[in-house]
Amino acid sequence: MISALAIGFFTGFLLSVPIGPINLTVINEAVHKGFLRAFLIGVGGVTADTFYCTMAFFGFSSILEYIRPIWPMLQLPGGLIVFVIGINYTIRRHADFSKMSHLQSGDKLSHFSKAFPIGFFMGISNFSLFILWAGVNTILISHEWIKPDFLYVLLCVAGIMSGSLTWFFLISLLISRLHRQVNPGTISLITRLCGFLLLLIGVFLCYHSLFGTHDFF
Repeated sequence: MISALAIGFFTGFLLSVPIGPINLTVINEAVHKGFLRAFLIGVGGVTADTFYCTMAFFGFSSILEYIRPIWPMLQLPGGLIVFVIGINYTIRRHADFSKMSHLQSGDKLSHFSKAFPIGFFMGISNFSLFILWAGVNTILISHEWIKPDFLYVLLCVAGIMSGSLTWFFLISLLISRLHRQVNPGTISLITRLCGFLLLLIGVFLCYHSLFGTHDFF
């Protein structure tokens, strides 16, 4: 059982590393608004990711099939969020680090209510995550790294969630602590580049929501 938890942890951690919309947003928010807001965006993304992971690992694809008609409505908000964030980062001026301490000491409930939904909608709008986790589940079971048993699978999912949360905790903490050592001009350039990438991803997500086939099964 411990092995299932450990395998899940390393799987979740490694699959969280590739740069995507949530990682780009977490990095930029860690620079401009501090650790807490950045990490909570990551938590929102992990929550959505865990939902799809659970659906795939426990064979609940029929639930996603049942709600197929509302997939476009779920995808569109996520695409719009990514697009708006991308525009914001693209036109943002130099980071004002003097406000960092104030932002980090703000109301935690306010941070949660504003940051968590951003990450969640970014994640929940990406239905291809189900395909990813279905493939991971097949690999883990076919190689006998975990047993096709309820408890083993549950521990593996818990490990995946823990590994993903650990990645976002570390990247949020690292960027929020080390950003002062980087030239503000360089940070602004990186921010605008990330913003441009997010803008393109947002356009793709919105287009796919409105005109895509939404045929993932």
